[in-house]
Amino acid sequence: MKQFFKWLLLASCPVILTNCGGTDHDDKDDEPEISTEQVAETIVGNWLLSTSDSVNWVAYEFTSSAHVNARNYQDGKYYSGSGYYWIKDNTVTGNYNTDNGRTFYLDWIVNSVKPFEIGLDIYDDTDFVGKAALYRIIGELTVEEGKETMPDYRSLCGTADVSDFKAIDESIVKVDAQTGQMTGLAEGSTFVTFSVPDGTVVAEVSVTEGIKTFAEMVVGTWIYDSPKTKTWESYTYNADGFYSIQWQTFDAYHLNESAQGNYTIDGESVVADVKSSSGMLYMKFVNVSISKFDWTYKAYDYKSNHLNGQFTAQRLLESYTMKPNDTVTPEYRKLVGNAIISGYSSHAVAIATVNDSGEITAVKKGRTYIDVKTDQGSGVVEINVEQ
Repeated sequence: MKQFFKWLLLASCPVILTNCGGTDHDDKDDEPEISTEQVAETIVGNWLLSTSDSVNWVAYEFTSSAHVNARNYQDGKYYSGSGYYWIKDNTVTGNYNTDNGRTFYLDWIVNSVKPFEIGLDIYDDTDFVGKAALYRIIGELTVEEGKETMPDYRSLCGTADVSDFKAIDESIVKVDAQTGQMTGLAEGSTFVTFSVPDGTVVAEVSVTEGIKTFAEMVVGTWIYDSPKTKTWESYTYNADGFYSIQWQTFDAYHLNESAQGNYTIDGESVVADVKSSSGMLYMKFVNVSISKFDWTYKAYDYKSNHLNGQFTAQRLLESYTMKPNDTVTPEYRKLVGNAIISGYSSHAVAIATVNDSGEITAVKKGRTYIDVKTDQGSGVVEINVEQ
C-alpha cells in the first residue's frame, strides 16, 4: 500500500467524508463527464484540502508545468515537499517528496469542477478512501495581534456575496461567521474558509505581533544556561513589575538561590534589588539588543557602576518533564509563531538529544535545554529528566 495522506481523511470520518467505505475505481463511471482540459485549466493555483483542521492540514500549489508543491502540517510537525502530477480525463495522479523523507501520492477522481472548488473522490490504489474537495486559496491577509480588521472581500474574491466564515485554527484568529471581521489572537498562520456563489474559498491569514516597547519585550522567562562556565540563571518578569529569579553555579561555590520582588524599567534597562545569601545585589541589566527569542545585555551593579559582564539569555518557550528514553516533539509552529525555524541543538547531549526534525529524546537524569534556532533568534525548550 502506498504511503498516503489517508490519515487526514480518516481523521475526519464520518463527519466530513460522505462515504468512507471500500469501493474501487469502477465508481468513476457514475461521475459526470469532466475533460482533461477542464481539470487542467482549473487546477492551476493554490488549494487547501477540505478536511484540513488546526491539527492536520494540507495545502497544494499546482503549476501549469505539472509541478506540485505541498505544505503538510500533521500533529505539530510542518513539512514541505515537491513533485509532479498528471491529468488524464478526470483523473489526477502524482506524488511528492517532503523534506523529512516521506513520499505522498495523489490518486484522485475529479467529480465536480468550479472556479473556486474541485470535488474529489480520494483513492489509495484501488481502495476508495472518501469524498473531499479542494478549496482555492485566493489570497493572503495580515492581522495584527490584538487588533480587529475587516477585509475587503470584494477585492479579494470579486464578489461581496460571502458568508459562513470559519477559521481553521481559532487560537490564532477569531472570525465573525456572518461578517468575516477578523481579530488577531496570537502570532502565527492559519486559514479562513468562506462561501461564495461558486464554492468555498480560502484566505491564508498571518497574525503578526505589533511593535513592542522594551518593557513589553522583556516580559516572560529568560534562561542563561552556560555549561562552559557552570552557571544557570532563570529570570521571570511579569507585566505587573514582579520578578522571580533563580540561579545556580556548579563550581567550587555550588550556589542554589532564588529571590522575588519588584523591578522597574529605566529606559531600556531592568533595575531590581535582589536579596542573596551574600547580601544585597543591585542589579541593572542594560539592553544591548533584544529580539523575540534572545536578549543580550550588560549586567551592572548600579550602586558601584561595576560591569559584571555581557550576557545573552534565551526566551523559555516550553518545559517538559521526562524519563530516560521518552521522546517528545513540541508543537514548534505554535511556540515560534511566524518565525522560520532553521535548526535545533541540545546544550547537553548526555541528558537529552534532538534530531533534525525536532524530536527530543531523554537520555539520563538532569536538566538541559534545546535551542530552537529561528530567523528571529533562538529560544529554548527546557528538558527535566527524572529517573
